[in-house]
Amino acid sequence: ASGHRIAIPARARTLTVTCELACVIKRVASQLSADEAHDAILGYLPLAALRDSSFADQVVEPASAQERHLPAVYARWPDGFNVTGPLQTLTGDGWRGRRCTAHVDGFGTVETHTGDYLFAAAEVIAYITRYITLFPGDVLALGTLGAAVTLPADQPIPPGSAGYVEIEGLGRADFTLSARPGQD
Repeated sequence: ASGHRIAIPARARTLTVTCELACVIKRVASQLSADEAHDAILGYLPLAALRDSSFADQVVEPASAQERHLPAVYARWPDGFNVTGPLQTLTGDGWRGRRCTAHVDGFGTVETHTGDYLFAAAEVIAYITRYITLFPGDVLALGTLGAAVTLPADQPIPPGSAGYVEIEGLGRADFTLSARPGQD
C-alpha cells in the first residue's frame, strides 16, 4: 500500500517505474461476459509498477522465443515491487480521460493518460475469466501505458529516494526506494 519502502535486491539492474490503472475484484469471477464483469469490480486504484531488467540476464541461449519473452512478465512481479493507492468506486468507464503521473526524485517524471488503454477493465476481466477464476481482493492491473521513469543500473539510488504515481481524481501511491546493495 501507499507509503511502502521498496527493497532493491542485489540482482537488480535497470529499473523502470510506471503508473498503471488497476481494479480490485469484489466477487468470485469465472466465465463472465463484459456486462457481468462490470458488476465484479469493487473499485479502481493507481498502481506503481516497478520492473527490473535483470530477469533478461538469466535467459540461457539458445532459447526459444517464449523463453526470451518470459523475463518481461516476471520482471513486473518481484515481491514488494508494486505499490497501490487508495481504492475508489467508479461507475462504468469513469476511469477514462485521466492524467497519470509517475515520479522518482532525482530520476524524473513522466505523464501518460488512461485514454490510451485499448480495452475497458470489464473487457479484460471477461477475457481472463475464460481461462482462470478471479477471487475477491485480486488486483488486476490494466498494464503499462508506455512512458516510464528509468533508473539506470549504473546510477546510484540515494537511500530513501521518494517516488509516487498518481491518477488524476483517483489518488496517489507514495513509495521510497532503498539504496542499491553495495551503494549505501
